[in-house]
Amino acid sequence: SYPTSSTSTNTWQNVPVGFGYVVLGEAADVFSCAPARSQGVEIALSAVQAPAVEAPAPITCGNTTTLEIADPQAGMTYLWYDDEECTHQVGEGSTFTTPTLSSTTAYYVKSAVLNEVDQTYDAPGVQTYVVPQGVRELHLQVWGAQGGNGTGSSATVVSTGGHGGYAEGILQVTPGEKLHVYVGGQGESSPGTLSQYMLRGGFNGGADAGVHNSTSYTYQGGAGGGATDIRLNDTSLYSRIIVAGGGGGAGSNTAYVGGQGGGVTGGNAASSYAGYGGTATAGGTAASSSYTSDRGLFGRGGNGVTYPSYCGSGGGGGGWYGGSGGALNGSTGCGGGGAGSGFVWK
Repeated sequence: SYPTSSTSTNTWQNVPVGFGYVVLGEAADVFSCAPARSQGVEIALSAVQAPAVEAPAPITCGNTTTLEIADPQAGMTYLWYDDEECTHQVGEGSTFTTPTLSSTTAYYVKSAVLNEVDQTYDAPGVQTYVVPQGVRELHLQVWGAQGGNGTGSSATVVSTGGHGGYAEGILQVTPGEKLHVYVGGQGESSPGTLSQYMLRGGFNGGADAGVHNSTSYTYQGGAGGGATDIRLNDTSLYSRIIVAGGGGGAGSNTAYVGGQGGGVTGGNAASSYAGYGGTATAGGTAASSSYTSDRGLFGRGGNGVTYPSYCGSGGGGGGWYGGSGGALNGSTGCGGGGAGSGFVWK
């Protein structure tokens, strides 16, 4: 079995063109933010130590007291909370003055280093990150990869592949644990040539487009983009703790844009004969026409299909569940692929 998805405290959005990428921000402060990048993997490092608090003087009900860090460190900030999970911040700094107290009350403090060291991985593929000593929490941000573009009758791009999705979450970790980072690759785009060729899906679940085998037409859809995900202490699909869906490959008509990556649900491709996006529980439903596409699978998009001597449809994007490939109809072109869904483990 595997965890179910949730978006109660997480953010989803579509992102610009290019390969997928990941940002890992260490420490409880969640100070790291997404850089303006189109590809790669970035790890932001900041060591954290548990702070010690001076024992306050005895107080009586109806008064306030000031809590103070015993040995505040230069370059470190301290965040105060009134709940054990540290979700409700009530103060910041080496001291914290309580409101008027009328009963026994507990407060909690976290320390965070503001200066960070960034490490970036630029190529799609797999990298392994080992949690260093002193780190108990990671801020995870992942972006899926875009699907490939499609060409029309004039051998020019008429539709673009769907953009990859975005997911964000907080993970409690133990030093020594391994995070296997899978950065999605962009699906191949149609070259618009009069020859037989296969367009391959992007790394990490992007699906292939249908085969182009025409010497008379340049209609052709793009391949699906790969998902970007992080796997904890194992490399199986069931070990994924966060996923951003890959975008669907474009179709071969002006309106046939590939689906936009998820999110809990991947987007459907635009217009007729469109591939469907993956969901939190199933792959995208096969698009049906005179030639029916492959449906999406767990961790992988469905391949596009081939209309003999005419064109191939767009491939589905990878994801928690992949999107389906586009269907096709000889009179109006080949449809785009659906996008993959995203996921955040709770």
